[in-house]
Parts: sequence; C-alpha cells; structure tokens
Amino acid sequence: MADVRYLTELKRHLTESSQRNRYYPVEDAGKYGGTERGRSLDFSRVDLSHAELVDANLSHANFSYANLSHANLIGANLTQANLRGADLSHANLIGTELYQADLREADLNGAYLQRTDLSRAWLMGAELGNANLSDANLHQAELNQIHFYQAILHRAILTQAHLCGAYLFGADLSGANLAGVDLRWANLRKANLADTNLQGATLQSANLSGACLHRANLQGASLQEAVFTNAELTEANLHWANVDDCYFHPAAVQGVIWGDRPPSFR
Repeated sequence: MADVRYLTELKRHLTESSQRNRYYPVEDAGKYGGTERGRSLDFSRVDLSHAELVDANLSHANFSYANLSHANLIGANLTQANLRGADLSHANLIGTELYQADLREADLNGAYLQRTDLSRAWLMGAELGNANLSDANLHQAELNQIHFYQAILHRAILTQAHLCGAYLFGADLSGANLAGVDLRWANLRKANLADTNLQGATLQSANLSGACLHRANLQGASLQEAVFTNAELTEANLHWANVDDCYFHPAAVQGVIWGDRPPSFR
C-alpha cells in the first residue's frame, strides 16, 4: 500500500495547486506556477500503490521507479512527467494526459489506458501485456522494443509511431490507425489487424504468422521479407505495396486487391 507520509505530502501539493489555480485552465498552469510546482514534485522510488489521484495535475512530476500499481489516475494530467521504470501495473489511467511523458521500461501490464493521450510519449522497452488502450492516442510515440502481448488497441491511433522490434503477439489492433508506422522486425503473430489502416507502413521482416488482416489497408506499405504464414488477408488492400520476398504460403488471400504489383510467392 502507499506510503502515508509521501501520499499526504502529494495531496498537500495538489490541494495548494488547486487553490492557487482554481480560476485558471489546466493549459495555463505553467504560466501561473503549475509547471514549477509539478517539477518540484519528486516521488521517485516512492510507494504510491492504490493511491487515489483522480484529475490530479501532476505534469512534469518525477515518479521514476515509483510504485503506482493499482493507482487511480483517471483524468490526471501527467504531461511530460517522468515515469521511467515506474510500476503502473493494473493502474487506472483512463482519459489520462501523458503527452511526451517518459514511460521507458515502465510496467503497465494490465493497465487501463482507454482514451489516454500518449502522443509523442517514450515507451521504449515498456511492458503493456493485457493492457487496454482502446481509442488511445499514440501518435508519433516511441514504442521500439515494447511488449504489447495480447493488449487491446482497438481503434487506437498509432500514426507515425515507432514500433521497431515490438512484441504484439495476439494483440487486438482491429480498426486501429497505423498509417506510416514503423513495424520492422515486429512480432505480430496471431494479432487481430482486421479493418486496420496500415497505409504506407513499414513492416519489413515482420512476423504476421496467423494474423488476421481481413479488409486491412496495406496500400503502399513496405512488406519486404515479411512472413504471412497462415495469415488471413481476405479483401485486404495491397495496391502498390512492396511484397518482394514475402512468404505467403499458406495464407488466405481471397479477394485481395493487388493492383499493379502482382504478389510474389516463394
């Protein structure tokens, strides 16, 4: 459970911040001292598990290697916060603002991140197994070597994100927007990519064995040496996709739109 001393101090800071800025919107908090107070909050390596921090303004705060497991952070503002190596397993982060936050090597297994803003956040090496990121915004996020084992990313926005070498085994990416994403060497085995937008994405040497890509948009994608063994590509759009040296056998390719670039099987 949370360390009472540190939790009391944190709540005191938040109360003072709320009183001083009650008439100012969150986006103006830095102008009136909110940013400075956030930077003064140093809770690195502190136990804040199960803490109630709903709608708290914690932008720029330092929670590196802190224990926030099972914490309630619904609607909290953690813009540019330092959460590197923090334990956020099973934490409730629904609707939380994590723009440009540092979550490298953080433990987010089983976390609730629906509708969370993680745009331009750093999550390299983070663990998000079985996490729920439905409708989350991960635009231009740094996700290299991340673990999304069986994570839910339904309708999530991952445009121009970097997922090089990411582990997405069994992840649900149905309806997600991954236009222009970097998925080189990613493991997407048995992932659900039905109705996903992968236009212009880079999936060179990615493993999509057993993945579902029904009606996926792969127009103009780079798929060189990608593996589609036992994948379902029915009605997918591969118009102008680069499929050189791809491995499709056996794969379901009924109704695939190949355009002017015929498929290559080897």
